[in-house]
Amino acid sequence: MACRGREPGKVWCAVTICAANRLIVQRRYDGGRQGARFFGGPLQPSGFFAPWFKRIQMTATAILFTSAGFAVAADGRQRWGHAPTRDSATLAAERENEQKIFEVPGVPVAYTIRGDAASRDHSFDISAMLQTQIAEVLERNQGRSLYLFADAVSVVLQQAIERARRNGVIEDYPEAEVTFVGYMREQPGWVDVRFRRYANGLAREVIPRVFSPACWYYTGSPVIAELMASHDPRVPDIHGLQSETMSLNDGVTIARAYVETCCSPLGMEVDAENCASIGGHVHVATVCPFRHIGIWERWKRAFSGSGIGEMQDGGFQWIIPPRGESR
Repeated sequence: MACRGREPGKVWCAVTICAANRLIVQRRYDGGRQGARFFGGPLQPSGFFAPWFKRIQMTATAILFTSAGFAVAADGRQRWGHAPTRDSATLAAERENEQKIFEVPGVPVAYTIRGDAASRDHSFDISAMLQTQIAEVLERNQGRSLYLFADAVSVVLQQAIERARRNGVIEDYPEAEVTFVGYMREQPGWVDVRFRRYANGLAREVIPRVFSPACWYYTGSPVIAELMASHDPRVPDIHGLQSETMSLNDGVTIARAYVETCCSPLGMEVDAENCASIGGHVHVATVCPFRHIGIWERWKRAFSGSGIGEMQDGGFQWIIPPRGESR
């Protein structure tokens, strides 16, 4: 175990298990803090299995890349993160059906939101900010890579966060992560945007990921991840599905199995510390490159009465949609 100080009062610990399952876990311990005054909660442990798992942080999410596209799953629980002020009003505002996966309209790209997502009265809400501004950012960045698009989005979001802090809408800077996956310029991309409190300000990172088919990032419970790596009979058996030639349906099955297991009674039994904040409605989506439809396919669709006039297929699709409306 290697630990190093990052900020006053905070210690980061990395734990590496280099056995046959090659599971790597990173834990963050936030010394002395009782949670931030945001809905969404603190960034939690994360890890990866090589070559199928790679690291990101926060809540229960799973993102898998296959040669056909991305599979994305997330839980629906949103809790108030500041324990001393978790009163009846905040309890009433907590949700089991919070949407954490979103589409970028017009392009085959999805994004997930984790961490300090919203203020007590939701006058500050990262998902609402992104949904309001992302179309305008996309219009200004047509034809650019996913990395440059994510970077442009992160600049706009940072400005909104700084403005909210300056105007007293939020008491502290949020620690949050937004992950973009999908296709721009017909190339697959995977980019993490991270916001961190740093000294008296806000640090922004835009991190492109190196990935290949069967690459799997997860967040949530490292214990559940370890059980899945070790073929524990209490968790779904997914090992017959894992390969570089796995189908997108296999990716959906694995992503959903991980998040649902984090939400299950087993999660609370083996990892209550992390799984207590995970639960609610699991929603799942896929993102595939747009596929241009040829004459023969168009003729078949016209003959069957489906897809008339469509020139392309693919993009963002819900497998299990969220329940209710996102804020």
